Amino acid sequence: MRTVLREGLLVAVSGTLLLGAATTVAAAGPWGAGSRKVSEERGLESYQEDLLDLAFRISSALPLQPHVKTRCRYQESAVATCLELHQPERAHQYANKIVNWRRGSSYADIAYYYARNDDLEQAEEFLKKAHEYASSMKIALGKDEEGEQPWRRGRILVKIARTYAWLGNGKKAAEYAAGAEQADTQELEVAAALKLDPDAFDAQVVAIDRVLERGGFDEIRPVLAACVELYDRFYEDADKRA
Repeated sequence: MRTVLREGLLVAVSGTLLLGAATTVAAAGPWGAGSRKVSEERGLESYQEDLLDLAFRISSALPLQPHVKTRCRYQESAVATCLELHQPERAHQYANKIVNWRRGSSYADIAYYYARNDDLEQAEEFLKKAHEYASSMKIALGKDEEGEQPWRRGRILVKIARTYAWLGNGKKAAEYAAGAEQADTQELEVAAALKLDPDAFDAQVVAIDRVLERGGFDEIRPVLAACVELYDRFYEDADKRA
């Protein structure tokens, strides 16, 4: 019951924050895509700062045993909310307190935030942090071995690939995405859609149609996410929208 109550409160806190942000933060898409270099954080109302800290304290109040997965998932949600509110430094502080693989995942999200806001120095710094965390993970190769499941490292690596794709480094993106499970490539497909050259739109739609016709669920899911981004991005173009 306590876990359910905490989850409900955390969701309510995050929702309140994001609703409040709509009137105080001018964002050009998720995480302020391409808005400006973010050498300084954008100001928050005092109630927003209080709610952010409350959300993280609530998630951190869960005991590690037996709730480590739930606790870290909630903490990662608080990190994501910080990025929605353009608070990357606070997001970093929160991420440092996550004790499982979601710390590396959060570092990768922060790198992507900086990349989309044209702060390449910070993007590279957090790409390095995410890479180092992923490299340090002990992977369980057998059912009876201790360690993380391989897909968790894969999630981090795909997020790193997403940032390199955004930065236009296709070679690095391919290196990090290699071997990832198809179901984990959604982030990469979305980043590609956001950076797609308008002249390549028709070819991309043809490629998407092929996947939808022949692909399995794991192949189709990331492509559908990319479709949503393409629709939003080219909404003003009636021909492409149709």
